[in-house]
Amino acid sequence: MKYYTKEWQKRVSDAPSNARALADEARAGYRAEQNKNPVPAEFERKLEFHDAQITSAVMEENDLHLYFDHPGYNPFEHNHIVFKNARVKTKEHELEGCYFIYYEIYRHFLGYEMHMLLWYHDKNRGFDYADFTVICEDIVTDAVPQEKKKKKK
Repeated sequence: MKYYTKEWQKRVSDAPSNARALADEARAGYRAEQNKNPVPAEFERKLEFHDAQITSAVMEENDLHLYFDHPGYNPFEHNHIVFKNARVKTKEHELEGCYFIYYEIYRHFLGYEMHMLLWYHDKNRGFDYADFTVICEDIVTDAVPQEKKKKKK
């Protein structure tokens, strides 16, 4: 991850008055990098799970499945993402229970490289951020039925 890292988030948190400028700087850097070898905008929009919580992370054969509690800002209402033939490059925290905050996606000679900034709560350390990076051949999103939580009486 080059722009939306936990170090970047710390800079934003430490200087909230500079948050907009830091966000604009990161967005401009990412877009400039993206313009060199673009990912189709429609494809990229399907990956926007901002603020959605990862409820489950499952490796099935070589595919990594992430399930979310809701679609976040995803306009397609998807709550499931599959990284086909996945190779985890960076994993600083267990994925389940983390919130998907920002992402960057780049073309890779194997397919795609996706970087995610995650937010989580640790009972001993409080709130923190973690970086997660996966390289894969393809990425698929869809909507899967989820178990309804039973209401307490």
